[in-house]
Amino acid sequence: MKRAKHKRNASTAIVFDIPCGLDFEKTARAGIEAMEDFFRSIKMPVSLHELGLDLDDQQIHELAFKCSYEDTRTIGVFKQLNMKDMEKIYTMAR
Repeated sequence: MKRAKHKRNASTAIVFDIPCGLDFEKTARAGIEAMEDFFRSIKMPVSLHELGLDLDDQQIHELAFKCSYEDTRTIGVFKQLNMKDMEKIYTMAR
């Protein structure tokens, strides 16, 4: 599963002319970095902090709770995300 996730992310790196080697994780991370650099070049924030939001753990929990319709639904098509997944994403986006 983890390798498949990195493989999908690594394929995104092609858009930024990053060669895809056998190390999918390094390629995926390079692609994410290139995407963030692009977003910054067009003055787009890449974190909640850059949006002016400094959220604590309780606020992140509340966002995930609301996003998951009070922990009753998942979101996503390619990968289903539950409330715990959403909390992790919000935490990483600080």
